[in-house]
Amino acid sequence: MNRKILCVIAFALCGVMTAFAGKPQWIAEVVFEKGTLHGVPFATLELTDDATGELAYVAMTDQGGWYDLGNVETGKVYRMVGSAAGYETLSKKIKPEPIAIPGNAWLGVALVADPAAEVDIPVTRWSPNELKPAEQTLEALIASVPGIVYEEGFLSDVDEGSVAFMVGGNVTTMRTFETLRDQFASFHVTYVAYYDLRAVPGSAYAGVLSVGLAEVDDASATLPQEAVGESTGWDFR
Repeated sequence: MNRKILCVIAFALCGVMTAFAGKPQWIAEVVFEKGTLHGVPFATLELTDDATGELAYVAMTDQGGWYDLGNVETGKVYRMVGSAAGYETLSKKIKPEPIAIPGNAWLGVALVADPAAEVDIPVTRWSPNELKPAEQTLEALIASVPGIVYEEGFLSDVDEGSVAFMVGGNVTTMRTFETLRDQFASFHVTYVAYYDLRAVPGSAYAGVLSVGLAEVDDASATLPQEAVGESTGWDFR
């Protein structure tokens, strides 16, 4: 897989869609630790077409455990694989169905903690003053982070690995990135952090660049996430 494809996956967080037949259903929710309901950050969730073996959708959770697969074609069987540092890999078949009321379908995914696993996600943090961007723009801020390559709206590391972008711990899509870029002067940067995921088994991304932002007139603003229960109604046995 070349760098351009990897970058698209990292930013869209919706994966690669093949030509499926079936009504699409938007699927999102929380990946959490079974027994605690704590959201699992930076978990990778993949849906593979069980008939063809092709990867159909992939998403990464944000720092609260939230994921968004986007529009998933329904009425067919997928192999769902969830993985994260410090957790047993989840692998099961599901068959998504459209919901009767238009809107998102919420699919809670539970991962079992692995006491024997070594959790090592190196993180480097900077203050805005430490990075000293060339100008007060979002692109300049990203470009000032050591080891991050910013090109045409996509982020990668020096080894051309995909880098996901999060704001306040929340996943940012291309559309929200463009809105943020246009309104960047209205926010106050509280921190910049880079999480190195290269040693995390099953991770779809080499790392995560997370930027903390708050409204200029409310520097304490936060974006909380709530974890909910596991969903098994689509399990395919």
